[in-house]
Amino acid sequence: KSHWRRTSKKTRNYGLQYYDNASMSEQGKEVYNSVDSGKVTIDGVERTVVDAKVKKQNITNYGLNSAIYTALNEAYSETDPAEGNYIYRIIVPAGDYEAYGIGLNSNMILDLRNGANLYGSGCVIYSPDTGDGAYGAAENMMILGGSIHGIPKGTDISSHKANYSGSCTVRFGHCKNVNIVGTTIADNCGGHHVEVGAVKNLLVAD
Repeated sequence: KSHWRRTSKKTRNYGLQYYDNASMSEQGKEVYNSVDSGKVTIDGVERTVVDAKVKKQNITNYGLNSAIYTALNEAYSETDPAEGNYIYRIIVPAGDYEAYGIGLNSNMILDLRNGANLYGSGCVIYSPDTGDGAYGAAENMMILGGSIHGIPKGTDISSHKANYSGSCTVRFGHCKNVNIVGTTIADNCGGHHVEVGAVKNLLVAD
């Protein structure tokens, strides 16, 4: 059975397969609808979607990172993450932002669908790696919509190659239940746009 679904719909097995554009579009819609319904079922556990809204006034000259953590802390104060029945949706407002090394932990959704574009140098989004191997480092993570760029905004990629970091723009490792849906990932220099290693149940879709 699918690891991400609307609770009211029959599910399909996403697994670790490749889908052409036509079928990916339908799967992308299903993932969006699942999140927007406010209730998703993952590995048989129903989770409530809790919104963590990033406020523009909290975004500093150093990028988006601190504003995300502030939004998450506010959402945590209204719930009990230890109960394990929540998944936190980080909603980023429309705009272009610097972002460096944002850690996407278990039960987190990075929602860029309002028109958010992230620009960084090196790894922009990553999952934590506990060093335990297998799939136990993190679980239940999503990136929705928007765009993520591996170079700072306004940088000429041809000139940037001289100082490339060789990092991957988006990286997930030793985790499970990862969805990247409707997101443009571009402008990586010397590394990979997306790198996944030891990831169980991965969906990349339009």
